[in-house]
Amino acid sequence: MIEVMMMMSILFLVQMTKAATTRWLQMTLTEGNQKGAVDWLQAGVSINPGTIYYGTAKQFEDDGYNIPLIPIAGEKSSSEFLMHTAMCILILDKLDTVRRPLLVYQKTARDAWTKWMMDQPFEDLGLDKKTGLRALRMDEDVDVHFVKIGKKKFDGFKLKIVDTSPFTEDA
Repeated sequence: MIEVMMMMSILFLVQMTKAATTRWLQMTLTEGNQKGAVDWLQAGVSINPGTIYYGTAKQFEDDGYNIPLIPIAGEKSSSEFLMHTAMCILILDKLDTVRRPLLVYQKTARDAWTKWMMDQPFEDLGLDKKTGLRALRMDEDVDVHFVKIGKKKFDGFKLKIVDTSPFTEDA
């Protein structure tokens, strides 16, 4: 009886471990890349930023993320649209560890994000010598909402910041 209970508890623990693996490492999303797929920026997306990486699309691809780069040889592809030299920001969610990283590649969204980050406290984690990616860590508890400025397909983005800190300062 004890052996049966031990086997059931071990089986239960193994199943719990499988449930804790991240979604963004699925082979169907990664196409074999080691780190996985990324979420594309869309209107209405919000994220609680934890770690932020700055680099080019090619640097992210070389680091193991599945980025749809335009082939260098000039082949046409409807699913691959980022130039190798396109500057990108990759944001990891601080609260949701199974969420895929958010890739920000649109110029208006990148500019709004960079302007907002200039006024925020962050820790510079340095430049990765192998990949060339710059890493930053945010300690503020905020939700960053990416909001479309207009209704057209190529209209820009602005940021809406919501403080989610459980503690507020008394005036």
